[in-house]
This record gives sequence, C-alpha cells and structure tokens, in this order.
Amino acid sequence: MSENKSKKTTLVYFGDSENSKYGTLRSIIALVLCMCLFFSLKLISESVYDKLAANKFGVFLAIVAIVSALCVVVPYSNYDALKYGASIGAFLSIIAIIAWYSSKEDKININSLWVLVFSTVVFSIMSFIVYFLSKKWNWYHVRPCQTNAV
Repeated sequence: MSENKSKKTTLVYFGDSENSKYGTLRSIIALVLCMCLFFSLKLISESVYDKLAANKFGVFLAIVAIVSALCVVVPYSNYDALKYGASIGAFLSIIAIIAWYSSKEDKININSLWVLVFSTVVFSIMSFIVYFLSKKWNWYHVRPCQTNAV
C-alpha cells in the first residue's frame, strides 16, 4: 500500500540556508503574535502581567520555546495547524501550572482549568495564523537537509 508522504505534517529543522530563511520569517509572525498576547495580558489581568514582567528572562525563554515549537512544523492543512497549536498550548500550560503550584502551598484549582483551556485555544489560533500567512506568502519552501553520510 503506497502512502503519500507529502500529505503529512512534517518537522523542518533549520539545517540549510533556505529552510532557515523561511523558518525565520515564520518565526517573526509567531513572535509578533506572542508579544501581542503578552501585552494583552495587561488588559486581562494586571497582576499576572506584573508577575510575568518581573521575570523577563523566564518570559524570554518561554517565548523562544513557543516560537520554536510553532515554526518548525509544516502542517498539511488548516486542521493540522489548529490541532498542533492546541497540543503546544496544552503541553506548555500544564508545565506552567505544575511549576506555578509546586512553588506554592496552594493546590491546583479551577482557575488552572481556565488557563489550560485559554492557552490551548490561543495557541491553536496562533498556529493557524502562522500557517495561514506563511502559506499565503509561500514561506514553506521545505527542502530536506543534506547529510554527509559516510
């Protein structure tokens, strides 16, 4: 049974100049979306924004991780982009919730569920936007990276 491999979501590592160029361009989209999300937190919850703003290095690392995760994937379809972004959002929010509550004596509460749902939806939308714009601007020139096998 022959399988069409071009119809699968794939990961692209920035191993050559072509993949790096388009990966960087996709990263700019994701970075702008992350920064918009970060600054919109001030409108949603100033106390959360202040806590994050106080930890600039941690926020920087989180944004690098998010942008990297969103931009190394080449989704096959809109649906793949949405579900990939949702999985990133769910994964990162679970880690954040565990880290947040492990440093306190509080127990995980219902607000944690809202953080999980919110981040899952937001990252799903972000992934879709990156995919949609990158596809529109033809920023998915995927080439296999060359290996020097001996």
